Amino acid sequence: MKQLVQLSLSLCLTLVISTGLMAQTNDQMPLIESTLQLKAEEWNLSSLDFSDITITDNYYSKSTKVTHVYVGQRYNGILIENAISNFNFKDGKFISGNSGFVKDIHQKVSGLQVNIDASKAVEKAQKALDYEQITSPSLSERKSDTDLVFNKEGISFLPVPAKLVYHKTGSEIYTLSWKIGIYELNKDQAWDVYVDAGTGQLLEKKSATLHCSFGHGTFGRYGHSCSDHNHSAEQALSIESVNTDGAQYTVFALPAESPNHGPRVTVTSPADPVASPHGWHDTDNSPGAEYTITRGNNVYAYVDPEADGDFPSEDIDGGSELIFDFEYFLNDEPMEQVPSTVTNLFYMNNMMHDITYAFGFDEAAGNFQQNNYGNGGNGGDFVYARSQVGSNDPIGLGTINNANFSTPSDGGNGVMNMYLWNSGTGNLEITAPSAIAGFYSTGNAEFGPAITSDPISGEIVVALDEVPDPYT
Repeated sequence: MKQLVQLSLSLCLTLVISTGLMAQTNDQMPLIESTLQLKAEEWNLSSLDFSDITITDNYYSKSTKVTHVYVGQRYNGILIENAISNFNFKDGKFISGNSGFVKDIHQKVSGLQVNIDASKAVEKAQKALDYEQITSPSLSERKSDTDLVFNKEGISFLPVPAKLVYHKTGSEIYTLSWKIGIYELNKDQAWDVYVDAGTGQLLEKKSATLHCSFGHGTFGRYGHSCSDHNHSAEQALSIESVNTDGAQYTVFALPAESPNHGPRVTVTSPADPVASPHGWHDTDNSPGAEYTITRGNNVYAYVDPEADGDFPSEDIDGGSELIFDFEYFLNDEPMEQVPSTVTNLFYMNNMMHDITYAFGFDEAAGNFQQNNYGNGGNGGDFVYARSQVGSNDPIGLGTINNANFSTPSDGGNGVMNMYLWNSGTGNLEITAPSAIAGFYSTGNAEFGPAITSDPISGEIVVALDEVPDPYT
């Protein structure tokens, strides 16, 4: 189900004029082709450029009542990577679209023979990622001869897809390649690795993980004043829905962004009845929680201090009544309050799922859910949300002061990593002048006695540790 995010289903469509919906049928391709003929000159295409195409995805947006159709360009039945054109239909009419097809693709492809099979390509991908031990993969699923999935054991945190594509290797060259997806063990990093299907040569490795880094300096500054986000408990509770699974979560509830933006409150039954019809702990088609831990249809949240991909020996459990009410103390060490932080992570992931669902990021659009409740798209792809993630590399990117998210294609689990922070031991708030007002992370002073009393306030001045040279 994906993008923060990616799409891939082999579907054909037919138009139902009365509703504007498009049903999946082989009879729809002539309509797509006729639209391409009409748009060929405008999109600078020749008939050869769309002589071999396939519908890779389509979905109907309930919010906009628009059907979105995505068509992939191929050569000899193999997809040209990222060569996707989109068509948008409403009330049975083409309303907009864009071409991503490569002009004169038949003159730009390189390689027609597959000499390296998919399993060997997976081994070469491991070598490209500097694995100390190369594992021969075992086949999990053969969707076709050009689209396979291998088991993850010893290789990846997630199953390993291998797909034959034409990958762009030069300004005008598309090389027949195996695209291998690997989520590295112990490194919190997902990769797309491209191996030449003819020669076995490594062509490229691309990160499939989005990092959000806030820097590693001693001082950091919030981008805005916390006073702009002082929300009351009543405001936070106003987002609750009428779902009645009875689950309770004591959290920093939206719209509060962090402990600096609002109080902890207890929210009851916050799951949206449309986006999560049986609550956040359900995974089947009937009411009643299948899990009493921080796991359900949309996300599995847990602590992973070793960043080894292993699940915890004990999960955060709300009991049969689904009451997740755990103590939280701002000044305590993170590992001393795992239940409260994992609960907050579970809450936030589910809220993001339910909120974006209302804006069209539903099952058919490729969202993250274990069970799609018959609403289209590929299921089995809930988010793994890992809290307080550690690392075997103490100075590596993502170890501290960071977060990341890895997004495979629809049907593959998203992985969220939330790291620890070391930006300081306290916060300095400057209230005036306005040009520098805000919150700053601070460290311990290297002189004078430690401040052990309650927070102090007073006027401060800017001090220079050297006299500036008046002639420079």
